[in-house]
Amino acid sequence: MIDFTLNFSRIDYILLAINCLIVIYITTFHRCFILKVKNFKAKNGDENITTLPAISVIVYCRDNAERLAKLLPQILNQKYDAKFEVIVVNDGSSEDTKDVFNYLAINHKNLYQTFIPKGADNISPKKLGVKASQYEYMVLTNADAVIDSELWLDSYGKEFAKGKDIVIGNSVPTRECRKKLSSFIMFDILADRVTTYSSALFGRIYRCSTYNVGYKKDLFLENKSFSRHINLNYGDDDIFIRLFANASNTSLILDRKSLVECNYTNPRKFHSIMKQRNIYTRKNTSPFGRNIMAVGSFATWLWLATTIAGVILSLPNIIPSIIYFVLCILFWTFTILAWKKAAKTLSMQVSAWGMPLFILYRPVYNLIYKLKTHRNRRLFYVLR
Repeated sequence: MIDFTLNFSRIDYILLAINCLIVIYITTFHRCFILKVKNFKAKNGDENITTLPAISVIVYCRDNAERLAKLLPQILNQKYDAKFEVIVVNDGSSEDTKDVFNYLAINHKNLYQTFIPKGADNISPKKLGVKASQYEYMVLTNADAVIDSELWLDSYGKEFAKGKDIVIGNSVPTRECRKKLSSFIMFDILADRVTTYSSALFGRIYRCSTYNVGYKKDLFLENKSFSRHINLNYGDDDIFIRLFANASNTSLILDRKSLVECNYTNPRKFHSIMKQRNIYTRKNTSPFGRNIMAVGSFATWLWLATTIAGVILSLPNIIPSIIYFVLCILFWTFTILAWKKAAKTLSMQVSAWGMPLFILYRPVYNLIYKLKTHRNRRLFYVLR
């Protein structure tokens, strides 16, 4: 018989208390961490900048002539009130790539290229590009990039003019790539971006996108670039950022004009490689943001367990069930809205309806990839 009394057992009170504490934690502290990227506003001071520094843009290319032909004009036509050069690091690419360069170089005297011979796996393309550059500051991207804004380079120049040594920009998959990725993978990418950028905004900088990052040349060379981890096939840039980036010398730019979209040849494969890379190199990076996300995942599963147990054990009294239902509405409303706002800020799209399942499944997905990364660990070294 259904009961509507307020006579709760001790276990009912304990489960309700745990459930309430979890809801409070998720809707306050954890939510604030997710919304850190939305609430971020770049510091003012652009109006005081009168002189922008010269910049070298380094573009890594490997057998990707068609996309390089689209990207180079986007960079060469930037509205930048200072000198800049574009250096294509040609990694054993085809003749088509050379033809693209030669065609554009006729009308653009600030376009250069350098080569990595085929089979030279121990040569860092970033280091080669940096050594070929002539200016004090450099911005790195990839031939798969798409840059829609003509003020992309201007965003970097203004941050460098403020005295920053490292500038980290946002990168997201293009619309075409998003169509090839599942809704869950898009959420996983969003969660990774939020973890990275929110951590950086809390002063724990540990990762960047190789498609959208800038360094001061002297910082790169004086610290022997990536020589400490020259044997790594992936992740050397993350380790460099972790070692030398800090709250005073590093700037984060998340606005639309500084955005780079990534037109991956194989989005699913690239996501898998990047996820394994990040897992493999994270022992050398700050655990701050990952720990907060891990606590949030644990709290979400504990909330689910206490909700199910509380409803079952309180029957036939349905008053606890009504309380759990109200708490459930609060829990997911605040959580989904926070993720949606973060996604909008980072120029991404996620499914609100699938988000509860995505949040619950993500720690399982991460565990699967940890095992996969351990099995494939030899792939992360140049000499294998």
